[in-house]
Amino acid sequence: MSTDFNITHPIDGDESEYDSVTETDGTFTVNAAGAITGSYGVSVQVNSAASGTVRGDATITNTTTKNFSYRLEFDPNGLTMTDGDEFLLLVSRNGSAQSVDGLEIIKNGANYEVLAIVWRDDGVRAPLTAQVFSDAPHTFEILRQYATDSTSNDGYLELWIDNISVDSRSDIDIDGRGKPVEVQVGLTAGRDSGTSGTFYFDSLKGDDAGGYIGLTITGHEPMTSDSVTITESVTVFLPTLTIVCTEAVTIGESVLTSAGSGTGFATMLITGVQADINATLLTVMYTSNSGYTGADTLTMTSTNATNNTDTDTVGIAVVPAASASDYDVVTLAEAPIHRRRVT
Repeated sequence: MSTDFNITHPIDGDESEYDSVTETDGTFTVNAAGAITGSYGVSVQVNSAASGTVRGDATITNTTTKNFSYRLEFDPNGLTMTDGDEFLLLVSRNGSAQSVDGLEIIKNGANYEVLAIVWRDDGVRAPLTAQVFSDAPHTFEILRQYATDSTSNDGYLELWIDNISVDSRSDIDIDGRGKPVEVQVGLTAGRDSGTSGTFYFDSLKGDDAGGYIGLTITGHEPMTSDSVTITESVTVFLPTLTIVCTEAVTIGESVLTSAGSGTGFATMLITGVQADINATLLTVMYTSNSGYTGADTLTMTSTNATNNTDTDTVGIAVVPAASASDYDVVTLAEAPIHRRRVT
């Protein structure tokens, strides 16, 4: 993965991670109330007027890549929307200020829905299916890939909610539309008159490597160093975990050992500074034993320098592939680890 931007809101009241903030219809504030994954997040307060925006804009550095992913945490919380209301929560724009891709929030009856969108070369929207989500914090991630060339309508769009892939399509005519130069997040556009109140978002990340950004850990403050122990629970048809040690971390077979190959163990200990651990977690691959299908869990316990701990459990459903040449999808309750070939 190649991180293009990573906005984490580390300082109360500081919006300087954004290149600009626009508040024509409310307020855009970094504060503790908006925190979802860290100490601070963004509170977007929307007035009851029928127009205007409340947003932050961030520059996209890599303006040549065909692939890009966006990830953020979102909580509708005190947001009021009437049936049929919608607005763009996130949108990227090219150098001509044209929309390229984004996330739209919709109120459909009593339900909130999120819609992932790509704009084709002709400017027509090419959305996925709207997905229902609850009035609670959620993680949204989208991946957009441009078509192979001008004659191939094989542009790609995929949406993850709470780290589970929920929809995708690979038939989009998008190859000549200019690459995005900025991303806007908040109440960015398309707001209806029945929408007002306050919603929150946090941990906005962009990546230009063309894949799933995935799970990272958030450390406890003050964070000088920490460790993560990852354990899988199934002992029959024992699966294994593989970690590629590309950062300045130590990977051990268990908490009692200080060294290990990082391959083939059911329990792994990763020790290092927070940024290096987060980068290493992106390489975790779950492989079930041949012939195993069913449930498993990964338990991740993070520990900081002052021995504060936080434990999260990730559920896995191992689904058999249709044929030996297909990939099965390891679906996680909180974070997909990898897609593997069945052997």
